[in-house]
Amino acid sequence: MNDIVSSNDRLFNNQLSGATLTVVLITDEYQLYTANVGDSQCLLISYDLKKKEEVKLQKEMGEDCDIPVYGMQHLTVDHKPCNPKELKRIMRAGGEVKHSKKQRLATQRSQSTERKKKMARMRVWLQGKDYPGLAISRSIGDTMAHTVGVTAEPDISVTRLDVSRCQYAMIMASDGLWNIMNHHQMRLIVKHCFQYKQQRNASIGIHLCESAQNASLQICEQASTLWNEKIKLTESKAIDDITTTVLIIK
Repeated sequence: MNDIVSSNDRLFNNQLSGATLTVVLITDEYQLYTANVGDSQCLLISYDLKKKEEVKLQKEMGEDCDIPVYGMQHLTVDHKPCNPKELKRIMRAGGEVKHSKKQRLATQRSQSTERKKKMARMRVWLQGKDYPGLAISRSIGDTMAHTVGVTAEPDISVTRLDVSRCQYAMIMASDGLWNIMNHHQMRLIVKHCFQYKQQRNASIGIHLCESAQNASLQICEQASTLWNEKIKLTESKAIDDITTTVLIIK
């Protein structure tokens, strides 16, 4: 990955600009490969049809039932400078990981422990300099930060999908979504996709259908509302990127 990125350096001035990346590959055998760089995440929500039938049967028999029919699994790893593995690589390369001056001053003024925690975002700097101040430890581009240990090398995960038993909803989104919405809120939106009737793909059962598109839109609308509410209560004046894709697999 680093070699591919380096080959394009001459086309763009990306010393102080870059991007995160999450890529998903699903094979005909329902093997799911996920590769990510940075903090754009991928969440897999499963809907267990067998457990659903068990719940239905127990309810018909008048029994209480607490069998969970939904499961959630993170398929990506956030690459933050404060992570021990990432910190070690950056320090070895001569970089520096600390808060910005603005963050340090704002944190000192704040009396809220929760606010301090949210504001205490560590960043990557050149030794003794006030740049580039990158908040992630792996990225595409950001070549200045790459001289002090930031890398474009992805983390890769492999997951086996059991489509004979489960249906799946996969949510891929930039960090602005995960910073404002929790997993329960997302599950409440995408669970309606599992009941949507549709034609299967000719090769494998992957759908980017009306229900998935609606779920993606609803997630973005709810995230935008939450960001606007946060802006009213804080000093923040911007909504972070909430680009979202929902994929239904069944």
